[in-house]
Amino acid sequence: MVHSIIVIRHRLIILLLICLGSCKLGDLEFDGVGPPVYEAQIAVAMAEANYSLTDLILGVRDSSLTINEAVNGLLTLTYRDSAEFKFSSSQLSTLISNPSAQFDINLQNQTIPMTFFDEFESGLVEFEEPKITYSFFNTYGVPLGLSFDVFSARDDQRNETFELKRLDGEITGNTNIIEAAPAEDIGVNPARTNVFVTHENSNLPDLFSFLPLSFVNNLVATVNPNNETITGNVLGNDAGITITTQIDLPLKAVVDSLVTIIDFNMNEGLSFGEADSVTLRIVTFNSTPLDGHMIMEFYNFDSLKIYDVPQSLAFTSATVGARQKTIDPEVFIDDIPLDSTGVRALANTAYINAFISMNSFKLDTRDIVSFFSQYELDITVTAIVQIEEEF
Repeated sequence: MVHSIIVIRHRLIILLLICLGSCKLGDLEFDGVGPPVYEAQIAVAMAEANYSLTDLILGVRDSSLTINEAVNGLLTLTYRDSAEFKFSSSQLSTLISNPSAQFDINLQNQTIPMTFFDEFESGLVEFEEPKITYSFFNTYGVPLGLSFDVFSARDDQRNETFELKRLDGEITGNTNIIEAAPAEDIGVNPARTNVFVTHENSNLPDLFSFLPLSFVNNLVATVNPNNETITGNVLGNDAGITITTQIDLPLKAVVDSLVTIIDFNMNEGLSFGEADSVTLRIVTFNSTPLDGHMIMEFYNFDSLKIYDVPQSLAFTSATVGARQKTIDPEVFIDDIPLDSTGVRALANTAYINAFISMNSFKLDTRDIVSFFSQYELDITVTAIVQIEEEF
């Protein structure tokens, strides 16, 4: 099993406190003796769900995404994709007649879905050291001069917003040479060229900070960029270019107002009849470097919101110590009483949405925090119901 980035476990349990007291026994009177008082606690399962970002990553069913764990437990999101390029018939004719010809080609135009970020409603994640590695395996006998028109985008149809950020910086101003295969290897053994895009030669952190849903590789190249004199057959029988793209996002970042939604399935709803009071008790165990707050909403079986829990709750980050690791977990207990409208709403509630907004430790100074496999955010939600009966 892959280790978790953050584990958020949710348990909703009804703790039924029944106080049987103040009994009326007709006209019978007992001097100094009252009816017996019965107390009982009955735990009735209301809903239960387990949630983790590791499960979330695996749950997106994206074959291009993997999660890797370093020796020290630091986690990295990795996207991989590949494409093939072959010259068109007209381009082949040009190279056959003039192997030294110079012209432009569209080497790759491919979109990589970044479905992991779709799990978050809004916010920023400022990765410290994102990296893209482009590997070119060229079995043609001509070199190429690579240029970038690369961008990331978030087309959020739910919120009717669209945002785009384009790659910029030193890497886009340089001509990156893709080496030609040697004459004896044309069409057989490729020449490999790696091109690295990092935070040091580009604005790459900006391309991932706003939770993009897609990353677009539009790679343009110039054949024979240095206008060299080339002779002989540069094509070979099965020559081509394979392009692999690897995006590495080590989970060292600043997290700013990152919002995710979790839901609790209530199945048939739950009615407490003449309950005197219902209180939601939320216990949070946090060993992550994240502060946050949570609000909860009740939804009916038609997915319509029927109640807003009147109070939000907050939790604070565990203290971050040496090597950006947290030291001691923080534990919080919050009691949120429901009014009569909330108690009645429970009977028609199909699920509860919890909106969690998170910030990283020392957000005001933009401190980088790291996410390790052993971190947990454990949230337990209990409804405490009190009912008094008279006999």
